[in-house]
Amino acid sequence: MSSSDEFLPLFYSSCSSNLALAVSLFVTVLAVAAAVVRAFSSCLTANVYSPKSAMSWRAHSTKQRIDVDVGRLLDACDEFLALQRAMGGAMAAPARYFEANIQSVREGWRPDKTTGEMTMRELLEAEARTGIHKAGGVLKDPSAACGLLWLRRTIAFHSTLFGDVAASDPNDTLSPRNAALHAYAVELEPFHGSLLRRVYRFGLPRGMLPRAAFLARLRSTTAPCEDETLLQGMRDLVAEWRPLLEEWRRLFVELDLEDPRKV
Repeated sequence: MSSSDEFLPLFYSSCSSNLALAVSLFVTVLAVAAAVVRAFSSCLTANVYSPKSAMSWRAHSTKQRIDVDVGRLLDACDEFLALQRAMGGAMAAPARYFEANIQSVREGWRPDKTTGEMTMRELLEAEARTGIHKAGGVLKDPSAACGLLWLRRTIAFHSTLFGDVAASDPNDTLSPRNAALHAYAVELEPFHGSLLRRVYRFGLPRGMLPRAAFLARLRSTTAPCEDETLLQGMRDLVAEWRPLLEEWRRLFVELDLEDPRKV
């Protein structure tokens, strides 16, 4: 799902709500964040990566095909969707967009009846054989491939956002705003047409909370933790995301499914 027609009303509604979406769906947001890290850590089917041994993982990946387990990935995306909803504000409308893309992938997901598993390569190749996509990465929308493409781009946006916030000066109150604008410029803006670019450039600076409030939104409401504990959780999540995103993109490029068009 990449149509701006579905997205724009949601984004404007989110910005006009004055950040009223509270963390009412969870007992503790920090527990949700930890669950997200655990969920994404199992998505690569060759379990040879750890944040402390990236070089060994890269060496191993040249000898053995690395793929992504779609079932585990969808479960991890469900966990992350909960975290996006907890963040509220400028993330509320993109969370609904993320949820729609999860649904697009689920509709095309046909796991093995015996093992209950299906890799991303298997899913993408099976869908490509139906002839619904065109050469040059022109994807049918909606489709599993299109859903996966935009799930990846959304996660990449949050990876850059969280990485920047975690590395920012504690006294920089505007770090979430600046991080969001940087993440948007790097990960999403190249694929947005002029209308969506204006919406994001207008909405992100106004919808992102100051640093202390941003961290408070992510912090447990019943078991408060130090900022550094929360920031380390963000770093851990980024460390899990990076190799996953790298393999995810590599597979799309290899299969000629990296749709370059703007939406």
